[in-house]
Amino acid sequence: MLLQVSPQEQTDSRMLDIEDREKQEQGKVEQILAEANQKIEGLLNNGAITIKLPDKTQIFRSFSPRSIISLGDGRLIHPEFVVIQTPNGQISIQGQMTLENYKDGTVIFPATPVKIANNKLDIHTESVHVSLENVRKLPNGIIEVL
Repeated sequence: MLLQVSPQEQTDSRMLDIEDREKQEQGKVEQILAEANQKIEGLLNNGAITIKLPDKTQIFRSFSPRSIISLGDGRLIHPEFVVIQTPNGQISIQGQMTLENYKDGTVIFPATPVKIANNKLDIHTESVHVSLENVRKLPNGIIEVL
């Protein structure tokens, strides 16, 4: 309860200014979403790598809860780091923006040299380390973990 009011006392709730505060908060949310969508657009327009995670398998994640941005539609932006462990191997991204989509099971991160040989994906740069077995590259460029 916002106010403790005795039955005899009438309080004007307008003094709490709830409507204005709600508008201010909504404006902040819209600004955060606009900035996030700009970052995503920049990521996608610069040759991002997309990995489709396997369905119906246990996946473990490690990330910074204080910096993660949830877009409210199943997409999460990991601005600091994310580590994703699957039965087929691991994805580790440090200091690079990573977009994870829970609805379509994808992880998207900045472009980097990709090597797939014998159905194994290996990426090793200063900020991106990926070692996944049993993968294939789809015609649309997405790397699928089977």
